[in-house]
Amino acid sequence: MKGFPSFLSIFISAFIMGIAPWARRILRFIYNYIGRDIASNWLKIFFIIGGVIVIFYVFHRWKKIQTSFLTFLLFLPLIPFTVIFFKIVLPEEKIHLILYALLGLSLFNDFAKGRVKLLLGTGFIILVAFLVELFQLILPDRYFDYRDIFFNCVGGFTGFSMGNFFIYKKGEIK
Repeated sequence: MKGFPSFLSIFISAFIMGIAPWARRILRFIYNYIGRDIASNWLKIFFIIGGVIVIFYVFHRWKKIQTSFLTFLLFLPLIPFTVIFFKIVLPEEKIHLILYALLGLSLFNDFAKGRVKLLLGTGFIILVAFLVELFQLILPDRYFDYRDIFFNCVGGFTGFSMGNFFIYKKGEIK
């Protein structure tokens, strides 16, 4: 239903909220099992594979993708997203970017067209990012961090922009 977040968007948001109490414990287990550097390298490999898939998709569907200056302008967040991803030292913050990019991508088709779509989608991403940080205030080993909200919003807006880039001329995402 247009105008409201879809089941997938709500599921991803709930997953992000639900994993918050357990994230540090899961990461400590992963770090103890394979090490922090290896975990970070696997995230980089995952990111690069995803980027290659996107590039192949764009070249494969180039004639069917709606291209305009605005489309390319909205696709530009991938540049800072990529730079931030590889500059970040903590794997936890890389995971923030990926999860919120998935949330943004799933939100893209949920709302009406135009500026309203952009405002509602961006507002929902900011709301989820802020609520997750507020939720962390009541958790014993977590804390509120504006930096996390920033990374969450960058990831979410990048996913939302990617959704805009992959619109067919028919107005569908496939």
